[in-house]
Amino acid sequence: MSRPTVLPTSESSRKGFALSKRKKNLAIASSALTAGAVLTWKLKSLKSLFGIRTAKGAEYLSEFKEGAFEIRLYSAHAVAEVTISGERDTAVSEGFRALFQYISGRNESGTEFQMTSPVSQVKVDGGWQSSFFLPTSVDLAHLPHSSDPRVRVFAVPSRRCAFLTFSGKSGPIEFAYQSRRLQNWIRNHGWTPEAAPTLDLYDPPFTLPYFKKNAVQIELG
Repeated sequence: MSRPTVLPTSESSRKGFALSKRKKNLAIASSALTAGAVLTWKLKSLKSLFGIRTAKGAEYLSEFKEGAFEIRLYSAHAVAEVTISGERDTAVSEGFRALFQYISGRNESGTEFQMTSPVSQVKVDGGWQSSFFLPTSVDLAHLPHSSDPRVRVFAVPSRRCAFLTFSGKSGPIEFAYQSRRLQNWIRNHGWTPEAAPTLDLYDPPFTLPYFKKNAVQIELG
């Protein structure tokens, strides 16, 4: 048989009892919120594991499509970009962290931005450049500067790109192979490339390879 709760009789005891109860309720509420956040993260991770994407993609107009190859016209948009020296894996990992901190509020106005996809990577002298576009609702004339001096934020004018989608692995060998495929396709159609191939990654590293969506894009003249 459970014992009945004995309420304190003195004023100070009653205040202490009420404070203790409030702390207990706050602890329970905090635990519930933490559990909810963990559950939400696990559900999102489970979706990502199978290539179910929730992040918004860049807006574009498809001008021409031929199998996995495509010509896209992207409208003007804002980009957050960072260049990190070193080998690809280390450089892009550090670059992604810097970009994620920027959209999480580490900027001069403390503004938080919705995550978008893809994360773009391109080889530069001595390292790798990582970038992703900011949501279309962003005012291109008033982009908040990053608190990290390595991160550059700027507006990109509309551009025309050749695009090739592929799934599975996206390592150096695969990236080089898909880049050659796209370059040959561009050449065969008589178009002129304006920039080096860029690798676009739409999924996190833990997504099963079969469900991963990747792409190579090359800006055209």
